[in-house]
Amino acid sequence: MMRSLLLKDLLPFAAITIVIFYSSSVFFFNLLFSTVTATASERESEGYATSVFLQVFTLPFTLFLDNPPDYTESGGGTDQEIGSVGNKTGVSAFKNFFVFVFLIVVNIVMVNLLIALFSLRVSTMVSRARCIWRRKYFHLMQEFQHASPVPPPFSFIYYILAFSREVNTRKCKERQKAKSQEKEWWKSDGSSYPEDYLKFLRIQASCFSRNRANFLQQLEENQPDFDALKAFTRNSLAQMRDKLGETMDKQEEKLEGMNDSLRSAMLDRMNSLESKVDQLVQLISKS
Repeated sequence: MMRSLLLKDLLPFAAITIVIFYSSSVFFFNLLFSTVTATASERESEGYATSVFLQVFTLPFTLFLDNPPDYTESGGGTDQEIGSVGNKTGVSAFKNFFVFVFLIVVNIVMVNLLIALFSLRVSTMVSRARCIWRRKYFHLMQEFQHASPVPPPFSFIYYILAFSREVNTRKCKERQKAKSQEKEWWKSDGSSYPEDYLKFLRIQASCFSRNRANFLQQLEENQPDFDALKAFTRNSLAQMRDKLGETMDKQEEKLEGMNDSLRSAMLDRMNSLESKVDQLVQLISKS
């Protein structure tokens, strides 16, 4: 999780923030201490480049810490000093407008955006924590499965045997593949499937239909909120469908039982009526 936070969130955000910081700082420096209004002797002095670098480097941090520098407006066009006395128009625009824009963009928008990115990353990782744990556990089991049970320096014997066994297994698979290609019954429409394979398909279909709700329920713990809601809805519908199918099967059995009982009752009634009619005919014939 920490690696994802650093590489996928913090580093891109830091790069964007640095670009905003120093592009704004260069703009503010040219606004406050323009090289156009600076004298030639000031630009050619030894400490001019160092003063420019320090001013450009430290200005965004002082603004970010909510401590804007108090620059003095110059009286004329050339009497400016880097770090203290700035251009009159530039200092006025800087104090009255650009400071607030910088504070809103950096201190409010960017900081809250970083917090939102971290929260989103953490919630995403938490929603997939069990899935990630299972994948790591599977890789660990694979690593232990292929590790040598014999300690070094005798482990090379095991690896030689394992390599020879792997080669033999690949050769056997190639032979089986060559034999199976002669009769590719699985590519047919199902009429030439072996009986064992058909039995396996029927068992598999019945197991999947019986455990479909449980399979869908396990997906809810490894998905984000929206996907979890869809999986939960799908799971609920599957459970309702299964219960409805069971109820319909029971009702059909009851209806079949009632139909059989009604049919037997009607047959008994018809037999009794026929016997009574026969008795009546016999009485009439005797009279």
